Amino acid sequence: MINIVLPQMNYKIYAETSIMDFNKFLSQLGGQLGVLMGINIVTFVEVAFFLLARKRQFEVAEEDHRNTATEHFEQKSMGADDKTST
Repeated sequence: MINIVLPQMNYKIYAETSIMDFNKFLSQLGGQLGVLMGINIVTFVEVAFFLLARKRQFEVAEEDHRNTATEHFEQKSMGADDKTST
């Protein structure tokens, strides 16, 4: 008679499986890209708005400077003295 002795009758079998399939990967990637593109568009609009506001602020300051210089020149040409104002 032959006796066969096995140390254990149960064996664990390991199988490698992916967490997500290709379709789920593409949908996740598309969702994240959509969010990032949306953020980029909002940022672009904010930067454009900021630049336009700065340009307008510069134009208004330049116009005020021209008006002030013109008024000062007119006062000097009419003989008004700056020291007479109280």
